Amino acid sequence: EAARLLPELRRKFPSLGTTPAPADAGTSWRLVEGIAQMILSAAVERPTLVFIDDVQWCDNDTCVALQLLARRIAGASVILIVTITAGDLDHDIPGSHLCRVLRLLPQTRVASIEPLSRDEVWQMIRSMGHIQLPTEGVRFATWLHERTDGVPLFLIELIKVLFSTGLLVVNPETMEWKV
Repeated sequence: EAARLLPELRRKFPSLGTTPAPADAGTSWRLVEGIAQMILSAAVERPTLVFIDDVQWCDNDTCVALQLLARRIAGASVILIVTITAGDLDHDIPGSHLCRVLRLLPQTRVASIEPLSRDEVWQMIRSMGHIQLPTEGVRFATWLHERTDGVPLFLIELIKVLFSTGLLVVNPETMEWKV
């Protein structure tokens, strides 16, 4: 079942049989079970991490599949990390419901990632950018914070754009960032 999503599994394990696609959504549990078996097999050899990002965009069938998967791998050497960007989300979307269900599982731990403060952005810029003159660095950090509200993903993406457009460069001698 998992090989339907990951064709490279057939190259690595040629003895895998072929399975027809499910005739209806009611039999799609086989796919979830196939994925669970693949994860559990990997976890026998070494601890395994499964990362599912942005579940706020998942449809109901995907969220139900993730619920089944979480229950199926419970107790194995598997860490399942699921992220959701709460923001202005509707309480009734499938991703919100999935998170509420996952919170009920005994092994669940919830970690909220808050935006960085202006000072934390400055500390990040100072460290990453090897900033020598605080005045310019603080001004740059303030500018970044105002445009990203301190959201780490937005900060990193904006910094990448600044580098790719040449608005932010690295001094090759000092490795210091210059705007």
